[in-house]
Amino acid sequence: MSISFILDNENKYWDKLISNSSHGTIFSLSSYLDFYKNTFEVLKYVFFDEETNNIIACVPIILGDEKPLFNVYNGIIYNQEIHDIESNTRRYSSILSYSEKIISLLSKKHKNFRLTMNPNFEDLRAFQWHNYNEKKKPQFKIDLRYTGVLNLKNLNQDQILLNFRKSRRKEFKKFSNLVSSEGTVEDLIKLYKLTFDRQDIEIDKNFLKNLTNFCNHAIKKKFGRINFLRNSKGTTVSSSLFVYDSKTAYSLVAGSDPSYRDELPSSPLTIDQILYFHKKNLNIDFLGINSPKRGDFKISFSPKIVNYFEVTL
Repeated sequence: MSISFILDNENKYWDKLISNSSHGTIFSLSSYLDFYKNTFEVLKYVFFDEETNNIIACVPIILGDEKPLFNVYNGIIYNQEIHDIESNTRRYSSILSYSEKIISLLSKKHKNFRLTMNPNFEDLRAFQWHNYNEKKKPQFKIDLRYTGVLNLKNLNQDQILLNFRKSRRKEFKKFSNLVSSEGTVEDLIKLYKLTFDRQDIEIDKNFLKNLTNFCNHAIKKKFGRINFLRNSKGTTVSSSLFVYDSKTAYSLVAGSDPSYRDELPSSPLTIDQILYFHKKNLNIDFLGINSPKRGDFKISFSPKIVNYFEVTL
């Protein structure tokens, strides 16, 4: 079995493959990757089986002097036809064999790279076994991460709310009328900065500029939604950004003014986003529950804990 690749700069295969694959997310679609193309080198590898000329998989790699803003679910994304192989033996054998060859090709092209695998990517043996008997050669570092996923299919609004922590339901009932979608990206970024100011963490101005540009890009390209929470005097006290594709919405950016923390909780924002995307027939991924406070906040909405992996060469 031999494989080859092309760089799909013209998106001849890319978006269709991403959209159809259970590994595919907004974080690999062209609409998302286009944000980086002016400041990073964005490589869209598409791999083919040379015997059949069938598309096997794709891998997006973003190269630059700095890290991209968000490095999410950008691992090996297999063609759905491979996912759909009924026999476990054939499916796992194919994925293992293809993964070994894809990793070999990528490691020859790039001395160092990092991939964040989709939670649906089950078999990391190819990464574990890379240069397995050659300990002096580079090997992958594999890190376990956790996220929370809300499957909203086949649930009505009452059922969704009933699964939340009781305190969250009370907060939403009391303050849901203060949630609005009217506001600006600049309002969100200001609140985001205040969140870190409270912790005496200084955020790089260039990072905030890039984050502002990204949020505007997400809204312009119609894969982002921002909402806002205002108190009775009309002061904006918290805001959140979710991004989404055809299957899932992802909690990506949030900020709040700490001086209003005791007056207004931010949970009504999250619930508003959940219910909005429920109406769109999408699931929710909270994109990480890897720190105690944020993890507990996200778990209060009753997601299923799901693991995923970051692999670094």
